[in-house]
Amino acid sequence: MPKIIWPEQPLRIREACDRHGVPLPADVAPLLALRTPPPMTAPVAKAFLRCTYAARDLERAERDLRGGGPQTEAFAARTLARRVAALRRRLTALSSELARSP
Repeated sequence: MPKIIWPEQPLRIREACDRHGVPLPADVAPLLALRTPPPMTAPVAKAFLRCTYAARDLERAERDLRGGGPQTEAFAARTLARRVAALRRRLTALSSELARSP
């Protein structure tokens, strides 16, 4: 499993949510605000990493929208909404895993 890098990855998720008006689920917000990584079960860690990947993919689409050529920008514009929706789904999945974990 890839390594969780704290606090860079939680910051990446929070910033992506802030830029696109994605509300953080009530149980996810405190997790992302921690200064040190909490102990996580494997399913929670996996869901957290998936949120990180969704935020990273959203950043890439934003970068392509701003700095690519016309073809790249057209593709990025079409995928941006899908990337935001993917981040929302991943945050919901993380919230579900947090609710299930002891």
